[in-house]
Amino acid sequence: MDKLSKAAVDVSKVTVSGLSAGAYMAHQLLVAYSDVFSGMGSIAGGPFLCSNGSLYGALSAGMRGGPELDVARLASKARYLETVGAIADLENLVDARIWVFRGTEDQTVLQGPTDGLVEFCERFTAKGNVRYVNNVPCAHTMPTDSFDAKALSPYRESYISNVGFDAAGQMLKHLYGPLRSRTTPQGLLARFSQNEFLRHPTLYGMGETGLVYYPTAALRGKRCKLHVALHGCEQSEYKLGELFATHAGYNEWAEANDIIVLYPQAYPTMSPFLFNPKGSWDWFGMLDQAYCTRQGRQQCAILGMVDRLTGKQVSSNGALRDVLDASHLSPWLA
Repeated sequence: MDKLSKAAVDVSKVTVSGLSAGAYMAHQLLVAYSDVFSGMGSIAGGPFLCSNGSLYGALSAGMRGGPELDVARLASKARYLETVGAIADLENLVDARIWVFRGTEDQTVLQGPTDGLVEFCERFTAKGNVRYVNNVPCAHTMPTDSFDAKALSPYRESYISNVGFDAAGQMLKHLYGPLRSRTTPQGLLARFSQNEFLRHPTLYGMGETGLVYYPTAALRGKRCKLHVALHGCEQSEYKLGELFATHAGYNEWAEANDIIVLYPQAYPTMSPFLFNPKGSWDWFGMLDQAYCTRQGRQQCAILGMVDRLTGKQVSSNGALRDVLDASHLSPWLA
Protein backbone atom coordinates (compact mmCIF):
# COMPACT_ATOMS: atom_id res chain seq x y z
CA MET A 1 0.00 0.00 0.00
CA ASP A 2 1.37 3.43 -0.96
CA LYS A 3 2.09 6.12 1.58
CA LEU A 4 0.15 9.38 1.58
CA SER A 5 2.16 11.83 -0.51
CA LYS A 6 2.98 15.41 0.43
CA ALA A 7 1.64 18.19 -1.79
CA ALA A 8 1.85 21.98 -1.99
CA VAL A 9 -0.97 23.14 0.31
CA ASP A 10 -2.11 26.57 1.42
CA VAL A 11 -2.46 25.94 5.17
CA SER A 12 -4.81 28.91 5.54
CA LYS A 13 -7.35 27.11 3.34
CA VAL A 14 -7.87 23.77 5.07
CA THR A 15 -11.56 22.89 5.61
CA VAL A 16 -13.58 19.84 6.65
CA SER A 17 -17.05 18.44 6.01
CA GLY A 18 -19.05 15.31 6.57
CA LEU A 19 -22.33 13.48 6.22
CA SER A 20 -24.22 12.12 9.24
CA ALA A 21 -21.59 10.54 11.56
CA GLY A 22 -19.03 12.33 9.41
CA ALA A 23 -20.86 15.61 10.00
CA TYR A 24 -20.71 15.23 13.78
CA MET A 25 -17.02 14.38 13.44
CA ALA A 26 -16.46 17.38 11.16
CA HIS A 27 -17.78 19.80 13.78
CA GLN A 28 -15.76 18.01 16.42
CA LEU A 29 -12.61 18.51 14.33
CA LEU A 30 -13.43 22.15 13.67
CA VAL A 31 -13.84 22.93 17.37
CA ALA A 32 -10.88 20.87 18.58
CA TYR A 33 -8.61 22.12 15.80
CA SER A 34 -9.91 25.58 15.00
CA ASP A 35 -6.27 26.61 14.56
CA VAL A 36 -6.14 24.26 11.54
CA PHE A 37 -9.58 24.30 9.91
CA SER A 38 -10.92 27.58 8.55
CA GLY A 39 -14.37 26.22 7.81
CA MET A 40 -16.77 23.30 8.12
CA GLY A 41 -19.67 21.79 6.19
CA SER A 42 -22.24 19.62 7.96
CA ILE A 43 -24.87 17.47 6.26
CA ALA A 44 -27.29 15.96 8.80
CA GLY A 45 -25.17 16.56 11.88
CA GLY A 46 -25.41 18.12 15.30
CA PRO A 47 -23.24 20.22 17.60
CA PHE A 48 -20.01 19.49 19.45
CA LEU A 49 -20.51 17.28 22.55
CA CYS A 50 -24.21 16.66 21.80
CA SER A 51 -23.81 12.91 22.48
CA ASN A 52 -22.62 13.64 26.03
CA GLY A 53 -19.99 10.96 25.50
CA SER A 54 -22.27 7.93 25.17
CA LEU A 55 -24.05 5.88 22.52
CA TYR A 56 -27.34 6.49 24.33
CA GLY A 57 -26.74 10.23 24.20
CA ALA A 58 -25.89 10.00 20.50
CA LEU A 59 -29.11 8.13 19.68
CA SER A 60 -31.26 10.41 21.81
CA ALA A 61 -30.28 14.07 22.18
CA GLY A 62 -27.57 13.82 19.51
CA MET A 63 -29.87 12.63 16.72
CA ARG A 64 -33.37 13.41 18.00
CA GLY A 65 -32.87 16.65 19.89
CA GLY A 66 -35.38 17.52 22.59
CA PRO A 67 -34.90 19.06 26.05
CA GLU A 68 -31.70 17.07 26.65
CA LEU A 69 -30.00 19.02 23.85
CA ASP A 70 -29.02 22.11 25.83
CA VAL A 71 -26.79 24.19 23.56
CA ALA A 72 -25.87 26.67 26.31
CA ARG A 73 -24.58 23.77 28.39
CA LEU A 74 -22.61 22.36 25.44
CA ALA A 75 -21.01 25.76 24.87
CA SER A 76 -20.10 25.94 28.56
CA LYS A 77 -18.47 22.50 28.36
CA ALA A 78 -16.52 23.63 25.30
CA ARG A 79 -15.29 26.64 27.27
CA TYR A 80 -14.09 24.30 30.00
CA LEU A 81 -12.22 22.08 27.53
CA GLU A 82 -10.60 25.23 26.16
CA THR A 83 -9.35 26.25 29.62
CA VAL A 84 -7.60 22.90 30.20
CA GLY A 85 -6.00 22.94 26.75
CA ALA A 86 -8.06 20.02 25.44
CA ILE A 87 -9.24 21.97 22.39
CA ALA A 88 -7.92 25.00 20.53
CA ASP A 89 -8.71 28.61 21.44
CA LEU A 90 -12.39 29.14 20.65
CA GLU A 91 -11.60 32.67 19.46
CA ASN A 92 -10.28 31.03 16.31
CA LEU A 93 -13.90 30.27 15.37
CA VAL A 94 -14.89 33.92 14.96
CA ASP A 95 -13.96 34.00 11.27
CA ALA A 96 -14.78 30.36 10.47
CA ARG A 97 -17.06 29.66 7.51
CA ILE A 98 -19.89 27.27 8.43
CA TRP A 99 -22.35 25.54 6.07
CA VAL A 100 -25.13 23.40 7.58
CA PHE A 101 -27.63 21.25 5.66
CA ARG A 102 -30.60 19.10 6.62
CA GLY A 103 -33.08 17.54 4.21
CA THR A 104 -36.69 18.28 5.13
CA GLU A 105 -37.58 14.56 4.93
CA ASP A 106 -34.70 13.33 7.09
CA GLN A 107 -36.10 11.00 9.77
CA THR A 108 -32.67 9.83 11.01
CA VAL A 109 -31.31 13.15 12.25
CA LEU A 110 -34.20 15.39 13.21
CA GLN A 111 -34.28 19.17 12.97
CA GLY A 112 -33.44 19.79 16.63
CA PRO A 113 -29.78 18.74 16.35
CA THR A 114 -29.15 20.74 13.17
CA ASP A 115 -30.87 23.77 14.69
CA GLY A 116 -28.65 23.20 17.72
CA LEU A 117 -25.55 23.07 15.55
CA VAL A 118 -26.41 26.45 14.02
CA GLU A 119 -27.09 27.91 17.47
CA PHE A 120 -23.78 26.56 18.79
CA CYS A 121 -21.84 27.94 15.83
CA GLU A 122 -23.43 31.38 16.12
CA ARG A 123 -22.25 31.60 19.74
CA PHE A 124 -18.64 31.61 18.52
CA THR A 125 -18.74 32.59 14.83
CA ALA A 126 -19.78 35.78 13.07
CA LYS A 127 -23.44 35.23 12.18
CA GLY A 128 -22.98 36.15 8.54
CA ASN A 129 -20.46 33.32 8.20
CA VAL A 130 -23.03 30.64 9.10
CA ARG A 131 -25.34 29.43 6.34
CA TYR A 132 -28.20 27.03 7.08
CA VAL A 133 -29.91 25.20 4.21
CA ASN A 134 -33.05 23.42 5.42
CA ASN A 135 -35.50 23.72 2.55
CA VAL A 136 -34.45 20.87 0.23
CA PRO A 137 -36.89 17.92 0.16
CA CYS A 138 -34.67 14.89 0.67
CA ALA A 139 -34.13 12.14 3.22
CA HIS A 140 -30.97 11.13 5.09
CA THR A 141 -28.46 11.13 2.24
CA MET A 142 -25.59 12.91 0.48
CA PRO A 143 -27.53 15.27 -1.84
CA THR A 144 -26.28 15.54 -5.42
CA ASP A 145 -27.71 16.58 -8.76
CA SER A 146 -25.99 13.88 -10.77
CA PHE A 147 -25.58 10.51 -9.00
CA ASP A 148 -26.98 7.54 -10.92
CA ALA A 149 -27.99 4.89 -8.38
CA LYS A 150 -28.94 2.47 -11.19
CA ALA A 151 -25.29 1.51 -11.48
CA LEU A 152 -25.45 -0.06 -8.01
CA SER A 153 -26.52 -3.47 -6.91
CA PRO A 154 -29.90 -3.28 -5.15
CA TYR A 155 -28.17 -4.73 -2.10
CA ARG A 156 -25.73 -1.82 -1.83
CA GLU A 157 -27.41 1.23 -0.31
CA SER A 158 -25.08 4.16 -0.93
CA TYR A 159 -26.82 6.99 0.95
CA ILE A 160 -25.92 9.19 -2.02
CA SER A 161 -28.89 10.48 -4.01
CA ASN A 162 -29.75 12.64 -6.98
CA VAL A 163 -32.19 15.12 -5.43
CA GLY A 164 -31.45 17.97 -7.82
CA PHE A 165 -29.20 19.74 -5.31
CA ASP A 166 -25.40 19.84 -5.48
CA ALA A 167 -24.49 19.90 -1.79
CA ALA A 168 -20.73 19.54 -2.30
CA GLY A 169 -20.64 22.49 -4.70
CA GLN A 170 -22.81 24.78 -2.60
CA MET A 171 -20.78 23.92 0.48
CA LEU A 172 -17.38 24.50 -1.13
CA LYS A 173 -18.53 27.84 -2.54
CA HIS A 174 -19.48 28.98 0.94
CA LEU A 175 -16.27 27.71 2.50
CA TYR A 176 -13.92 29.14 -0.14
CA GLY A 177 -15.82 31.93 -1.87
CA PRO A 178 -16.51 32.15 -5.63
CA LEU A 179 -15.31 29.08 -7.54
CA ARG A 180 -14.83 28.16 -11.17
CA SER A 181 -17.49 25.84 -12.61
CA ARG A 182 -16.95 22.16 -11.89
CA THR A 183 -15.36 19.97 -14.49
CA THR A 184 -14.57 16.31 -15.16
CA PRO A 185 -11.96 15.02 -12.67
CA GLN A 186 -8.73 14.29 -14.51
CA GLY A 187 -6.42 14.12 -11.52
CA LEU A 188 -5.51 11.11 -9.38
CA LEU A 189 -7.66 9.30 -6.83
CA ALA A 190 -5.12 7.38 -4.78
CA ARG A 191 -5.29 4.84 -1.98
CA PHE A 192 -2.90 5.12 0.96
CA SER A 193 -2.20 3.25 4.17
CA GLN A 194 -3.85 4.66 7.31
CA ASN A 195 -1.60 2.47 9.47
CA GLU A 196 1.00 5.23 9.51
CA PHE A 197 -1.39 7.52 11.33
CA LEU A 198 -3.01 5.04 13.72
CA ARG A 199 -1.39 1.68 14.47
CA HIS A 200 -3.79 -1.24 13.99
CA PRO A 201 -6.54 1.17 12.83
CA THR A 202 -9.30 -1.43 12.62
CA LEU A 203 -9.07 -1.83 16.41
CA TYR A 204 -10.04 1.83 16.67
CA GLY A 205 -12.80 2.03 14.09
CA MET A 206 -10.68 3.15 11.13
CA GLY A 207 -9.83 1.26 7.96
CA GLU A 208 -6.45 0.09 6.74
CA THR A 209 -6.89 2.21 3.61
CA GLY A 210 -7.68 5.89 3.03
CA LEU A 211 -8.38 7.78 -0.20
CA VAL A 212 -7.21 11.13 -1.51
CA TYR A 213 -8.00 13.04 -4.69
CA TYR A 214 -5.14 15.10 -6.17
CA PRO A 215 -6.42 17.50 -8.85
CA THR A 216 -4.30 18.06 -11.92
CA ALA A 217 -2.93 21.27 -10.38
CA ALA A 218 -1.58 19.34 -7.39
CA LEU A 219 0.09 16.77 -9.63
CA ARG A 220 1.86 19.66 -11.36
CA GLY A 221 3.13 21.05 -8.05
CA LYS A 222 0.76 24.02 -7.86
CA ARG A 223 -0.24 25.26 -4.41
CA CYS A 224 -3.72 23.96 -3.59
CA LYS A 225 -6.42 24.19 -0.96
CA LEU A 226 -7.19 21.10 1.15
CA HIS A 227 -10.62 19.75 2.07
CA VAL A 228 -11.23 16.77 4.36
CA ALA A 229 -14.45 14.91 3.44
CA LEU A 230 -15.82 12.42 5.97
CA HIS A 231 -18.26 9.76 4.80
CA GLY A 232 -21.27 8.67 6.86
CA CYS A 233 -22.17 5.31 8.38
CA GLU A 234 -22.30 2.41 5.90
CA GLN A 235 -20.23 4.41 3.36
CA SER A 236 -16.68 3.31 4.12
CA GLU A 237 -14.27 2.03 1.51
CA TYR A 238 -14.64 -1.40 3.13
CA LYS A 239 -18.33 -1.49 2.14
CA LEU A 240 -18.63 0.74 -0.94
CA GLY A 241 -15.10 0.90 -2.33
CA GLU A 242 -14.44 4.29 -3.97
CA LEU A 243 -18.12 5.13 -4.35
CA PHE A 244 -18.31 7.99 -1.85
CA ALA A 245 -15.04 9.48 -3.09
CA THR A 246 -16.11 9.34 -6.73
CA HIS A 247 -19.83 10.19 -6.53
CA ALA A 248 -20.40 12.52 -3.55
CA GLY A 249 -19.66 15.47 -5.85
CA TYR A 250 -16.45 16.89 -4.41
CA ASN A 251 -13.90 15.92 -7.06
CA GLU A 252 -15.52 17.83 -9.93
CA TRP A 253 -15.20 21.08 -7.96
CA ALA A 254 -11.78 20.11 -6.68
CA GLU A 255 -10.44 19.60 -10.19
CA ALA A 256 -11.65 23.00 -11.37
CA ASN A 257 -10.51 24.91 -8.28
CA ASP A 258 -7.21 23.34 -7.19
CA ILE A 259 -8.55 21.57 -4.09
CA ILE A 260 -7.04 18.36 -2.75
CA VAL A 261 -9.77 16.21 -1.16
CA LEU A 262 -8.77 13.83 1.63
CA TYR A 263 -11.17 10.96 2.31
CA PRO A 264 -10.22 9.28 5.62
CA GLN A 265 -11.97 5.97 6.13
CA ALA A 266 -13.79 4.52 9.11
CA TYR A 267 -14.31 0.76 9.50
CA PRO A 268 -17.16 -1.44 10.80
CA THR A 269 -15.85 -3.29 13.83
CA MET A 270 -17.52 -5.75 16.18
CA SER A 271 -15.26 -7.08 18.90
CA PRO A 272 -15.32 -7.51 22.69
CA PHE A 273 -13.61 -4.10 22.86
CA LEU A 274 -15.43 -2.07 20.20
CA PHE A 275 -18.98 -2.23 18.85
CA ASN A 276 -19.13 -0.20 15.66
CA PRO A 277 -21.06 -2.32 13.12
CA LYS A 278 -21.93 0.54 10.75
CA GLY A 279 -18.49 2.12 10.55
CA SER A 280 -19.30 5.31 12.44
CA TRP A 281 -16.80 7.97 13.39
CA ASP A 282 -16.18 8.43 17.10
CA TRP A 283 -18.39 11.37 18.05
CA PHE A 284 -19.85 9.65 21.13
CA GLY A 285 -16.90 8.24 23.07
CA MET A 286 -16.80 4.70 21.71
CA LEU A 287 -13.00 4.62 22.13
CA ASP A 288 -12.41 6.76 25.23
CA GLN A 289 -13.53 9.99 26.85
CA ALA A 290 -10.85 12.00 25.04
CA TYR A 291 -12.70 11.38 21.76
CA CYS A 292 -13.69 15.04 21.33
CA THR A 293 -10.33 16.52 22.28
CA ARG A 294 -7.08 17.02 20.46
CA GLN A 295 -5.96 13.67 21.89
CA GLY A 296 -8.85 11.68 20.44
CA ARG A 297 -7.33 8.76 18.54
CA GLN A 298 -9.30 9.21 15.33
CA GLN A 299 -8.89 12.98 15.40
CA CYS A 300 -5.12 12.69 15.84
CA ALA A 301 -4.98 10.24 12.93
CA ILE A 302 -6.84 12.61 10.62
CA LEU A 303 -4.64 15.53 11.68
CA GLY A 304 -1.61 13.37 10.96
CA MET A 305 -2.88 12.97 7.41
CA VAL A 306 -3.34 16.74 7.13
CA ASP A 307 0.20 17.23 8.43
CA ARG A 308 1.54 14.79 5.83
CA LEU A 309 -0.23 16.51 2.95
CA THR A 310 0.93 19.96 4.02
CA GLY A 311 4.45 18.79 4.87
CA LYS A 312 4.37 20.50 8.25
CA GLN A 313 2.76 20.22 11.66
CA VAL A 314 -0.20 22.51 11.23
CA SER A 315 -1.50 22.19 14.80
CA SER A 316 0.18 22.80 18.13
CA ASN A 317 -0.55 19.43 19.75
CA GLY A 318 2.88 19.37 21.32
CA ALA A 319 1.86 22.07 23.80
CA LEU A 320 -1.16 20.17 25.14
CA ARG A 321 -1.54 19.21 28.76
CA ASP A 322 -2.51 15.66 29.68
CA VAL A 323 -6.25 15.94 29.07
CA LEU A 324 -6.71 12.22 29.64
CA ASP A 325 -6.41 12.90 33.36
CA ALA A 326 -9.85 12.14 34.81
CA SER A 327 -9.61 15.20 37.06
CA HIS A 328 -9.57 17.35 33.92
CA LEU A 329 -12.34 15.51 32.11
CA SER A 330 -14.78 14.86 34.96
CA PRO A 331 -16.28 18.38 35.09
CA TRP A 332 -17.54 18.27 31.51
CA LEU A 333 -18.69 14.67 31.80
CA ALA A 334 -20.98 15.53 34.70
